[in-house]
Amino acid sequence: MKTEDWQKVNEIVLDALELNAARRPEFIENCCIDAPDIRREVESLLAGEPEAEAEAEDFFGAPAVINYAGFFNQDEEPDALAGQEIGNYRIIREIGRAVTLDMADKTKEALESFASAIEISEQLKKEDPNNVVIVYDIAGSYFQMGETQYGAGDYQSALAIAQKAMDNCREILEKNPAHTQSIRVTARSQHLKGKSYAALAEKSSGSELWQKSLENYRASLEIYNKFRAEGKSAGYDNKTIADLEKEIGKIENKIVKR
Repeated sequence: MKTEDWQKVNEIVLDALELNAARRPEFIENCCIDAPDIRREVESLLAGEPEAEAEAEDFFGAPAVINYAGFFNQDEEPDALAGQEIGNYRIIREIGRAVTLDMADKTKEALESFASAIEISEQLKKEDPNNVVIVYDIAGSYFQMGETQYGAGDYQSALAIAQKAMDNCREILEKNPAHTQSIRVTARSQHLKGKSYAALAEKSSGSELWQKSLENYRASLEIYNKFRAEGKSAGYDNKTIADLEKEIGKIENKIVKR
């Protein structure tokens, strides 16, 4: 199967996972007209119990460097894995090393790991600039880095990095406006910006910061509500919507009192 066909499979599976199971067959049929190979691959990936589907969603929804982190041993000599295969890919040479947040013991190590992952993906992007999967890897890694910065209390850095995640998603959406996962990462990044502005506002009591927080929360909520209206909500979206509505209400009350 060609690279562009795998990308199509990826997108259909992600969109199908966000639909009610009863609606998936019709959705897949409409997406795979005159493409029986793609349809078979999609149906194969979606087959099985809910646990298997959740694993597929985790696989496609996370950056590739996270999916295969356990495959690499940091103590091995460079190019020790050359010639081995991962799915449809063969390792040619080592161009860098990274670990994921789960493997990092400290925030600094985690941030360095994400930076290294982004550097690797940026190198791959130069070789294949039109590969949506690579750009999505970069966006996902930036978002995870931003969440890490937020957790460490570095809200200014979290804001800057969340914006980089959104910029990479925008690059994808300019070519493919229906790329659901990029839209979702955009919503999550705007949620992160809303939290970061709110945290900064608590420290400074600045009304401008509260307003920026409110704008990002509302933008994020708008995307999630659109997913819900289109029947594309994931299981955790309802809680996210409730949290956003709660935070928006709090900020609106603060602004009114001022």
